[in-house]
Amino acid sequence: MAAPKTASQTKTLMFSCDKCGSVMVERMLAIRNSKAFIKILQCKVCRHWIKID
Repeated sequence: MAAPKTASQTKTLMFSCDKCGSVMVERMLAIRNSKAFIKILQCKVCRHWIKID
């Protein structure tokens, strides 16, 4: 799971990707065959994503 690296990144909610080290952004992902959504963090570069609880 991605973790903030410094205190300044925690304030701006910037997370780094586990695979490439780039910035991750928060997004909503639609679940197939349902009207529900889940929150994810997705990398801007390699599109790797993780689920936020």
